Amino acid sequence: MSCEGAVEFQCVTQRVIDGLQKHGVKGWSAFEVTPKDVPRLVRLRLPKLYALGVDNHWGALDLDASGFSDSTFCPECHKFTSPYRDPQQLVLDEDSFDWEASDFFSYLPFGLGVFVTRRVIEIARSERWTNARFRKHDAVFFRSREIDYLANRWPPPGWN
Repeated sequence: MSCEGAVEFQCVTQRVIDGLQKHGVKGWSAFEVTPKDVPRLVRLRLPKLYALGVDNHWGALDLDASGFSDSTFCPECHKFTSPYRDPQQLVLDEDSFDWEASDFFSYLPFGLGVFVTRRVIEIARSERWTNARFRKHDAVFFRSREIDYLANRWPPPGWN
């Protein structure tokens, strides 16, 4: 769902906010939002929604190792200044990490991707959050299969 004025955020309900606070999850902030004026959404009587933002950015890409050596990047606005292309792999520059032990983070220049620690996935499972999607990311490969965090079999293979 897209929220008015919060395109770069994920929309969540009060139940998710309560769970994050209850478990002391770090690295996020929330702002109350109103869905766009779409008749179908207005009829649904949606619960109060919040835009969930990320407070911490975790390093930067190694542009050469990620295949972007011919791309140009603005360090001030954190955007590519050359034509964007979909990466096949992303390699993070380990010297640029400033993690601060947050449970939510993104990395630049791909700040729209929200990354979470394994702890957040465990909380999503224990709190029975719905409509969340998590994928494994090992800091090299960009695409992977979704983690079924509500599955009967837990933890999934390769979790440790």
